[in-house]
Amino acid sequence: VFDPTMLMTVTSALSAGLTSYHAALSEPLKPIIGRPLRCSPSQITTSPFVRAIGGEDRMSASQSAEGFGSTTSSPVQTKNKVAGFQAGLDFGVCNIGGNGWDFNIGLSGGQVSVDGSTTLDSPGAGGAASVPIATKSGLSMPFFGAHAILTAGGFNLEIGVRQDRLNGSILSSGDSFTMQSSGLKGAGFSFTGLASYRFMLPYAFFIEPHVGISSGSMNLGNIALGAGTSDTLNLGQISTGMIRGGVNVGTAFRAGSGLIVSPFAHFSLWSQMSGGLSAQATLTSIGETVALKSPGGGSFAQIGGGLQMRSTGGGMSAFIRGDMRFGDVMQGYALNGGLRLMF
Repeated sequence: VFDPTMLMTVTSALSAGLTSYHAALSEPLKPIIGRPLRCSPSQITTSPFVRAIGGEDRMSASQSAEGFGSTTSSPVQTKNKVAGFQAGLDFGVCNIGGNGWDFNIGLSGGQVSVDGSTTLDSPGAGGAASVPIATKSGLSMPFFGAHAILTAGGFNLEIGVRQDRLNGSILSSGDSFTMQSSGLKGAGFSFTGLASYRFMLPYAFFIEPHVGISSGSMNLGNIALGAGTSDTLNLGQISTGMIRGGVNVGTAFRAGSGLIVSPFAHFSLWSQMSGGLSAQATLTSIGETVALKSPGGGSFAQIGGGLQMRSTGGGMSAFIRGDMRFGDVMQGYALNGGLRLMF
């Protein structure tokens, strides 16, 4: 009797890893890209920047496999540790022609690492007790991208495009088997967009509703399933995408003579537009194929807060923020911090 649960943990680990990757890079660049406090008409600015990314995601959903004339479904749990960085250079024109509009473009690159642990119970043969299947995944995803930001008064529009690459390894083990795959490769492109408007309130408070979208796809290679055989797991192309809407509220005040501090709170709702990874295992050794469908990130709420700081001259700014995620499929937390210099 063929047991597809080993294959199910592999596709679940990859799907969850890519979901964590895209969620980590969905935060806006605006907190570390800005204008001088006092800007002369058509002033040119140059800003190197860097930010760090960290956190943990926990995903619980159902994975399915269809083959051998039947369908198998089982709950699966994945925990991902996320860490990464992004660095870049931004060029801006401030107060274009004296009309108050600002335009920024820039390039950036970095890497996000996702170390995952996926577990799933395989039904025991002949009514025996279930057997836990564990998969360890290590995904390293370097990226390179470009962004453009347009602002005027309280309005902000940010768009970006990114080339994503994946290098990974997967190790699955059960009661009587071990499967290891290294050298897993992938490549694709992603698009992000965010629009917001900041309404100023009395006593320097503000409220800022926003909507955002991210969408991308990645082509993945094949995984060999057995030494000396032509059994393969064809991962094909995975499409990912999220939409979100929410609001930031905060204020700003001077801390001493040279620093402006802006604490803020955040709430948003996220929904994944596309499902998880679909794959097909070709088992030529026994003349069968198995179709697999792994879960995505579903829908979740995100709440958090942070602090933005900038010098009164506008030459240096920094931010730090933390967020918690709550959903039926995805829970966890994220931490971000960044620093920018302006010339």
